[in-house]
Amino acid sequence: MNYATPTRIFILAMAFGATAGMDSSGDTSSHVAVPVDSSYKLVFDDEFNGTAIDTDKWNILSSNTMGGGYGKDLVTPDNASESGGFLTLLATQGPASDRPYRVAFLFTKQSWAYGYWEGRAKMPANGHGLWPAFWMNHGGTYPEIDILEWLGNNPKEQWTTYHPVDDAKSTNGVGFGTTVTGPDYSAAFHVYGMWWQPTSITWYIDGVQVFQITQGQKFKGTTIDITSTAMETILNSAVGGWNKNVVDSSTVFPTGYLVDYVHIYSNNPNVSAVIPQPGYGGPGDSVGSGDGK
Repeated sequence: MNYATPTRIFILAMAFGATAGMDSSGDTSSHVAVPVDSSYKLVFDDEFNGTAIDTDKWNILSSNTMGGGYGKDLVTPDNASESGGFLTLLATQGPASDRPYRVAFLFTKQSWAYGYWEGRAKMPANGHGLWPAFWMNHGGTYPEIDILEWLGNNPKEQWTTYHPVDDAKSTNGVGFGTTVTGPDYSAAFHVYGMWWQPTSITWYIDGVQVFQITQGQKFKGTTIDITSTAMETILNSAVGGWNKNVVDSSTVFPTGYLVDYVHIYSNNPNVSAVIPQPGYGGPGDSVGSGDGK
């Protein structure tokens, strides 16, 4: 997802990891361990246990239009809230205009290069035309790492993509990624992870590796170059997008993209660890801090 790019066309590489074994519960107990060992420390933790979004950790974008080739939503701070152990990013209908939808957009105050990112989230129900995401970017241009993108017209698919810096020079938005087919991701919470190393990027859903790219890998004449650019971490709701994802009569507004937690880990000795918040359960945590999960 790039909020400054007018069009998006994906070139999809073949997935290296297994997609079997995912279930609709979000329980990771029977799955492979996430790749965090004793060399990694927790450098960011938000369990969303409070009554307001922590603005020491997050910037809340306001009154800004989204790009991506659809241009029908407007970012508003009122669509982002925290309560009951969740971050809720709403998509709502606004006044009839050239931008009839309202959405939410948060990005971290800090930037990181390399590490392991993990979030537990539930996609919105009855969401045809919706486009929630968990991703990384800096300055509104490529490079970019999409940990997850979900299109409401295909609720059993998640997209994972790496957009190298060359995308900034392209009108086609060429990226390396895959679609992961699993359960209906709007039916339950799932844990989404991404391990970014200098020579590879690996994606996980519920602890299962679903995709990997490596430095120097060739795909259709293009050589993958893993970025070293430090980027902010982004959570947002959106309406529209690509791949025929449009609002129709089945779409229910308002609807929420729920996030249970965001954890970031680093093995960089120059990055300071943080004290875990109450409710923190470590890498691969499928319980989190919210109620009714």
